[in-house]
Amino acid sequence: MVDNRTNFAKDISFILRRDYGDKLRIFQTEIPLSIRAAETSAKGKSIYLHDPYGLAAKVYEAFTKEVRDIDEKQRKRQHQTGLNR
Repeated sequence: MVDNRTNFAKDISFILRRDYGDKLRIFQTEIPLSIRAAETSAKGKSIYLHDPYGLAAKVYEAFTKEVRDIDEKQRKRQHQTGLNR
């Protein structure tokens, strides 16, 4: 999660990517702080039910896609490794 309204958060995000991006996985999708997303806990609903067309739902969807794409690439690599043995 990133509060991109502040220069400090933008700087930290940049530094993390620059200094640690080759050492650990840093996702490209940045989830912004959102009151609508925070409300989901109190309402007991997912963001997709609470605010399906809001920014938070769109960003969480993008994050889910990014994670799925990574998983798919890893599975393909494992499959290729298994074929080469």
